[in-house]
Amino acid sequence: IIKKNKFLLVLIISIFISQNWINLFYISSRNPDFSKYYDYINYFMGLNVDIDYGQNSLYYLLVTALLKNKIETITFGNLDFVISFSVQNLNLLLFIFSLFGFYHLLKEMDFKNNTIFISLTLFCFFPQALIARAFMKPEIFVLALFPWIIVFFERFLKNGSINELYKAIPFLVLICNSKASAAGMTIIYLFISYFEILKKLSLKNFIIIFVSFLTLFSLIQFENFKITNNFIYDRVYDEEYDYKA
Repeated sequence: IIKKNKFLLVLIISIFISQNWINLFYISSRNPDFSKYYDYINYFMGLNVDIDYGQNSLYYLLVTALLKNKIETITFGNLDFVISFSVQNLNLLLFIFSLFGFYHLLKEMDFKNNTIFISLTLFCFFPQALIARAFMKPEIFVLALFPWIIVFFERFLKNGSINELYKAIPFLVLICNSKASAAGMTIIYLFISYFEILKKLSLKNFIIIFVSFLTLFSLIQFENFKITNNFIYDRVYDEEYDYKA
């Protein structure tokens, strides 16, 4: 497939170049926000810590899992670099998963492969995409899941299969548990852009989907509360944000 499509090869090279640029010139553990979330890693490393935020713990669990694989290589001098590579390698996997999602989304919208690969290549170097891949923050987790929700919604509008909406539920639940701001923006966007779906649903299917979503959301939120002792909207008070829009 790669030999037949040079644009796909360019995309793969772009992923490689952009990722190595991040690895070489940015250390994730030196981000100003890193210290806010480092206790998630400490918790999953088995330390007794208090976590100040109610964000979903799955992303930080995955970071810790990669870090544990490198635990024997850690020294006092390279700790920052090992943590940084663990963060950025996980972010790379999530970013690639998002690219697959965007590819399927654009295919649903009948774009040609060459156009899709060119768009995704440009996206690799988009500043916000680079930032999301460099930081240890759940935004990259949201980015990985969001296009798949749109894919399933678009498929439902095309073929009317209720199974497409069922497939979207786990992705939407994980996003809504990841971060309050991400949950709010996602729900508002979906409500405005895909209100048509609500019109097409029967009352029975709406109730099933709503109850399924609420049940799964509650279970994950309960598990997350046991870890952080916070709800998704809880965060430590920070004076620097007072009186700022």
